[in-house]
Amino acid sequence: MEIYRRRWGIELYYRHFKQTFARRKLRSHAAESVLCETHWSLIGLWAMRLYAEQHRHRRHISPRRMSVAGVLRAFRGLLKQPCVMNPDQPSFHQRLDHAVIDGYTRKNKRSRDDPRKKNDPPCGPPTIQKATRQQQQLAKQLKPGLTA
Repeated sequence: MEIYRRRWGIELYYRHFKQTFARRKLRSHAAESVLCETHWSLIGLWAMRLYAEQHRHRRHISPRRMSVAGVLRAFRGLLKQPCVMNPDQPSFHQRLDHAVIDGYTRKNKRSRDDPRKKNDPPCGPPTIQKATRQQQQLAKQLKPGLTA
């Protein structure tokens, strides 16, 4: 159980790296650049999380409740406006304080694939029919000069 628990933490870290930190596709093309980009991205995510954990430790907030997406939003906000102090907006440390996973209890997802749900097949290609004389006459009345 302990090995699985530790592996799960590693899997979550890489999930945060690929999905939340948006590093599923790298921007580099050369192999050396890809390796460099990956290393610096991993170090950057690790450093932001470490800073947030130290901040939360000082405030006696459990690190298990940390929201990686919230931490990233706090750092992105700081990078967008590093010197602007707006009293209407929360400070960087206040944003880190609020970067927590919600207390919402997730529901069972078994009913998601319920066989009683209506799953209509796709409509398929259109069926082309030749217009009747009456339909052709109506079309000519709509748009003068239309010939069949």
